[in-house]
Amino acid sequence: MGFPTNNITSDSVVEISGMNAKVGDFIKAGVLRETADGFALASSDSAGDTDEGTEETSPDAATMPEEVASAVDAAVEPFDQSTLDVGLAHAIAAATGDMAIEDVVLGVAQRSGMDPSQAGERVQFVMDAYQAQTDNFLTKNGLNADELPAFYDWAKQSGQKAMLTTAIQQQAYGRDMSAWKPLIAGFMRGVAPNLGALQANGYEVNGNLVRIDGKWMNVKAAAKAGFI
Repeated sequence: MGFPTNNITSDSVVEISGMNAKVGDFIKAGVLRETADGFALASSDSAGDTDEGTEETSPDAATMPEEVASAVDAAVEPFDQSTLDVGLAHAIAAATGDMAIEDVVLGVAQRSGMDPSQAGERVQFVMDAYQAQTDNFLTKNGLNADELPAFYDWAKQSGQKAMLTTAIQQQAYGRDMSAWKPLIAGFMRGVAPNLGALQANGYEVNGNLVRIDGKWMNVKAAAKAGFI
């Protein structure tokens, strides 16, 4: 993958497998490198075999597009295992609302000796990649994209936070997304679904009512009862 220099500069915004950022930011994160012909993925010279075929055997496997997975590998390559282990633990705490991303970046920078701005670019890219992975799984398992902010706010509340932590840990350490499913089900039961989403899935709606097996029910009551 390359970008010709006569069209693209370091200030140009480009998309790499669904993630948009300036070329310069991707370079700082170690995702892109500058070549004589333009810009290319930093991992393009060393991309090896992947076990994506094995992951595809399970619909709950935590998979990423090959370009994104390679870019993530390139972003974390400068860090030793100790820095990665602590950084991942801190990133999980940030994802559950228990730590600021700035503190995650500071910890990575201090442990690695890397400039904080460059460490920040790398950390943010990796977190964005995992966020996109999660968003994709959630929308494939019943949530609409416009419901995701409400879902994450709900999941960070005290009643769900332990389940959220488990889901993120299994995703990050075990490449397994299945622990997100109970959270999805709980959100759907406890929060009234988006009326547009119900209509898109074939339900007949009228105001705050939805028709279930020929009978009209309050949307929130139907969700709590597990009918939708």
